[in-house]
Amino acid sequence: MSRGARTAVSGNISNSMRSNYAELGVEEYYRKVGKTYRNPHMPGIQLCLFTWLNHWLARAHCELDFEHPISVLDMACGHGEATICVKAWEMSLESATTNSAGTEPMPNHDRATSRRPLARLPPSLSHPPQFSLVATDPFTSAAFEERTSLPCSSLSFDDLANGIVPPLPPQLEGHIPLFEIIVCSFALHLLDSPSKLFALLWELSTKSKWLVVLAPHKRPEIKDGWGWVQWDIEKGEVCPQMSKGSGELVYERVHCRTYRSQAFM
Repeated sequence: MSRGARTAVSGNISNSMRSNYAELGVEEYYRKVGKTYRNPHMPGIQLCLFTWLNHWLARAHCELDFEHPISVLDMACGHGEATICVKAWEMSLESATTNSAGTEPMPNHDRATSRRPLARLPPSLSHPPQFSLVATDPFTSAAFEERTSLPCSSLSFDDLANGIVPPLPPQLEGHIPLFEIIVCSFALHLLDSPSKLFALLWELSTKSKWLVVLAPHKRPEIKDGWGWVQWDIEKGEVCPQMSKGSGELVYERVHCRTYRSQAFM
């Protein structure tokens, strides 16, 4: 996806994303709404990420050194929904260490649902992990920065597939893998060229241990031989087959599928 001049438009144009894409095309749509776009699926996104992060922490606390920040890339970050959820989970985990009753609420405009699972700290951990968040989006970086007060690179899928990485905080320089987790929320299915999708995913498999894909359906199809194996979130093991629907989470019509890089098994 290339960058282009943005025309200021308020809101999401139409409530139907299918209509938006059909009328304008994906790139032109996000050029027009780059500063005002809102993802209407925030409740499901938060439920999925809270649940995934709880499962991830239950496993990762045996593998990682939590004395250093955990690196997360919010790829095609939109208006920052995934970053906001990760930060909310991090804050609620900190609260859980001092208040066993529950978690800190999010601000009203970001609160997803009362059914949000509590963040859980494994008994063997004395303190919660801290995250170092990095974000990229060629269209909505200004909106992301305004909403989260965090920097956002304008790198596109093509840039990332070509091995270009966003500016990193000093503590991540030279880190292998570069990221512990890459989250792509409501964007990866827009990459409709199989060859481009393969090139991106293969490159990302050399940069991150985990890939979390959030989407309104089961697309895109990630195939064997593309550098990843699908992970069964509930069972905590590799799925026997890719893209068969097993092992995913579905909340509020949001599908969450997780993949583990074969390079960092």
